[in-house]
Amino acid sequence: MVGENSTISREDLAVEKNNEGVSRFKAGDLAGAAKAFNEALQFDASLDEARENRDMAIKRLGYDPLTEDRDGEARRREKDFEVDTGGEGLERLVQYAMYALAASIGVA
Repeated sequence: MVGENSTISREDLAVEKNNEGVSRFKAGDLAGAAKAFNEALQFDASLDEARENRDMAIKRLGYDPLTEDRDGEARRREKDFEVDTGGEGLERLVQYAMYALAASIGVA
């Protein structure tokens, strides 16, 4: 009977989220697709299909999947600290380096 054994494995949930992402991708909802693919990877990080699909969605959105985290924070941080000619470039670079160090050791 339906509902007798309602336990769903993490792998099954990952496949469901991946399928949701594919549907969103086909419908043109690239951001929603990328989010669904990320959720699939949270259920099963070994699901290569979801990782490849996520990377494709991120690329179609115009970002580099190798530097993006799931919310696009890496891109925004890098943009915030682009070299400028206003004399504050070094200070901003040092601030960025300190932030990156703090994030890498889990302080930020």
